[in-house]
Amino acid sequence: MKRKKVAAVQRDPWEKIAGTSAIPSWCKRLFTAVDALPHNTGMNRANSWRLVLIVLIACLIVGCDRVSRRAYQANVALNGKGPLGIADPPWDGPDAVVLYRTGRNGITCYDAFHSKDLHDHLSGKNGQPVTVEYDTFSDFGKMSGYNAHSVDGMILANGYHVLREDFAGVAGVARAGTGTAGPDDCW
Repeated sequence: MKRKKVAAVQRDPWEKIAGTSAIPSWCKRLFTAVDALPHNTGMNRANSWRLVLIVLIACLIVGCDRVSRRAYQANVALNGKGPLGIADPPWDGPDAVVLYRTGRNGITCYDAFHSKDLHDHLSGKNGQPVTVEYDTFSDFGKMSGYNAHSVDGMILANGYHVLREDFAGVAGVARAGTGTAGPDDCW
């Protein structure tokens, strides 16, 4: 009687190390590539690990958590005077400030604050443009957030740190007519 060959069940080699195969697949691929690197290139195994660590550290330094500063001209809306209803309640009070500008595709980008000091600072510039500087945060080229750094020379935040609670604004986008509007249209 002839015996049939039965395919052996291939076990995950990572189970020996971790006792489970719950290691993420990207991690397995990275270690497999590093393990194969010396064989494929004739490189010393110790040098291949150094090379991979240097590349990983460089990627993290270059790509992660980048902060940059951008400046825009924005119009000031105080006490409920602004386009597309962006300065309507709750942004129509005695301490309300709305800063708005035109983004891509004709949308209106705005930042709104409830700050007596900022309102007083901008009271003579209602309806006029002022310079607004933003600290933008990005990871690997994709913007992940921002803070209004300064408005008409008045410092509100430094990087991630907002100086006072009333300087923490609310952001939004508005569009007249049909179409879509998203936060990416502002940057």
